[in-house]
Amino acid sequence: MEFGQSDDSLRMTGRKAVRGITWIEFSVALCLISVFATVLLAKLLQVELQAEQTMFDVTVSNIKSGLRWKKAELMMRNRLQEMGGLAGINPVVLLDRQPQGYMGETDSVDDNAGGVWYFDRSRRELIYRFRRWNDWPFALSSWNEGRLSIQAHARSTDAQRTEGIEVIVQLTR
Repeated sequence: MEFGQSDDSLRMTGRKAVRGITWIEFSVALCLISVFATVLLAKLLQVELQAEQTMFDVTVSNIKSGLRWKKAELMMRNRLQEMGGLAGINPVVLLDRQPQGYMGETDSVDDNAGGVWYFDRSRRELIYRFRRWNDWPFALSSWNEGRLSIQAHARSTDAQRTEGIEVIVQLTR
């Protein structure tokens, strides 16, 4: 209402007084906002899970490339007999820099630790513990651990026996 006008003048001019929103309008708006927030949170979690999986895949790819470079170096120096010595080494030594969250060589890590890399000395495996997204109510099923080991293998054919080395990757739930 403008200064100096009475309620009768508002009725006569046809203008309505502004009151604000009702409780029903407020509750509908609040419900819509909460639905949008839930959908957004679920999508953000999905993107974060995919980013973690991608980070793991890239690190594994880098380790495989590092092993290929090491094999090429041994071939160039005519030291192929040393290739078997690569079996069981910590794959992190093949990288230019340690992966984010690397905890070093150890025998055990806290069971609740997530997003960490460590080299298990007893099993001779590089292990990545994925974050525990299973605790979230709308989480996708994901891997719990990724285990990498460098293993030697021998292949025999009629013509010759060849020895090689490769990165073995196992994902566990």
